[in-house]
Amino acid sequence: PPIALAARFVGRRMKDRHARVRELHAAATSYAEQSLTCIRTVHQFSMESFEAGQYNGAINLAHGESVQNAKLSGLFRSVLGLVVNLAMLLVLGYGGRLVSVGTLSPGNLA
Repeated sequence: PPIALAARFVGRRMKDRHARVRELHAAATSYAEQSLTCIRTVHQFSMESFEAGQYNGAINLAHGESVQNAKLSGLFRSVLGLVVNLAMLLVLGYGGRLVSVGTLSPGNLA
């Protein structure tokens, strides 16, 4: 149950972050589309560098958010694998100890 609750919490958080990344990519695409649609106006006012800066900023923001999302996912999966393996090690270790002191025999497990 604690792992399921943690998975649910982290899953929701990752879903929200992924939605934010999609929104940021949509905003960057919107900047590019507006600039390319009105390219003559952009050229007339010599705003190429300004428009490129806006697009670059939007892409960098989306990239940063995406990297944070990937870090969260990697951390959660690593911790989850560690917890599962430690639980298995604990059960096998305790069972081995019971067998070694004679409290449990291998035939009792079947």
